[in-house]
Amino acid sequence: MAEELVKTPGKWLDEELTEEEAKDILALFPLMAELNSESDADAIIDAVSPYMNSFVHLLYRLIKRQYGLTVHDDGTITTKEGQYFDIVSYSCEFIIAKYDLPSLITKAEVRDALPQLASKIPQKHVMPINKLANSITKDIIDAGTVELDVGRKKGEIKTRCILSYEGDNVKLTSRQPFTEYDRQVSDAVTSLYEYGDKSHVVTPATVYRAMVHATETETPSPQQIGAVTRSLDKMRFVRVQIDCTEELKRRKIELNGEQITGGKVDTYLLALEKVEVQAGGKKTIAYKVMKTPILYDYSRLTNQVATVPAALLDIRDDTGGKVANTERRIAIKGILMRRVSIMKGRSGSTQSRHVLYDSLYESIGEKDLSRKDQQAIREYIGLVLDSWKRDKFIKDYKELTAGRKKTGVEIII
Repeated sequence: MAEELVKTPGKWLDEELTEEEAKDILALFPLMAELNSESDADAIIDAVSPYMNSFVHLLYRLIKRQYGLTVHDDGTITTKEGQYFDIVSYSCEFIIAKYDLPSLITKAEVRDALPQLASKIPQKHVMPINKLANSITKDIIDAGTVELDVGRKKGEIKTRCILSYEGDNVKLTSRQPFTEYDRQVSDAVTSLYEYGDKSHVVTPATVYRAMVHATETETPSPQQIGAVTRSLDKMRFVRVQIDCTEELKRRKIELNGEQITGGKVDTYLLALEKVEVQAGGKKTIAYKVMKTPILYDYSRLTNQVATVPAALLDIRDDTGGKVANTERRIAIKGILMRRVSIMKGRSGSTQSRHVLYDSLYESIGEKDLSRKDQQAIREYIGLVLDSWKRDKFIKDYKELTAGRKKTGVEIII
């Protein structure tokens, strides 16, 4: 019963049963069963009592999920046959009385004790654009020591870095590729850290909204939440070791008026701590951003950050309707936004105005696309650029061809 819940999270009332909670049930349920028979109660009480409140709420969820029973706020249950009884008291009443444990706290009291999450969608979107940020999707994770050319001329200045998956999560140690979509998640977290709520607590929903500049009334789908959550958990376990001493010296970077003479960093791609918060009257799994994201921190030192109005992430068609977002579309939009921002930046005069379709397909990790998919991507690029043209982010664009083949677009700034 509990093993199945670990594999397939269910719901208790309107709340998700997470994998961690299901595992807690798996560990505690046999102990509680033994307590009902009052065998060796003293030893079992010592093991269970610190988790009593959590167990009760998890037990409610288990009952609701497994048997479809009606669970009432006072802890009582109505069966399908209309029988009415209090399973919590049946299981735990003598424990509380005998050991003088605190009364089981109510659902409302649990929520009141949680940190309150104030959601604030940033009005600016931040994009680190230094060499490390631009290389991170190119299989440099778990590739050992990587030397990046960070000067204007090849071989002029080098920065050494090691990126590796670390942690106890087996799924994260299997060399998962770092995708363009992951980079968009990272940029959204950075934007929330810099321009969102100062608690620096984010949920997968707020991260998704920041990625597409959605409003609080727009609810991401379970699939969208799942994609963001997987990406956040991936980045929590990417260890980043950087030695940028040579670069900081050559660029004469200063901190508080003093030139930096050493630059070694050992951290995680996103330093996130999972927390439980209250959002919209519900308990929600969230992430506390413990420090400035390293890609942003490093890029900011060398003044290689692009910042644009976040409203540009909300793509509209020519009728003003919102264009739907998918993981692929979010990745494409991010690449285009970065390219246009660089074209408009300090080094813009030296940047190509051409965005080639084949290069873009490769950047989103999709090389062998069908003609139908290629056409869908080209049509979406047109929607994005038309939207940005109306928003005056670009002046115009035109499609490039080689013979009868459509090869890319030229951006007119």
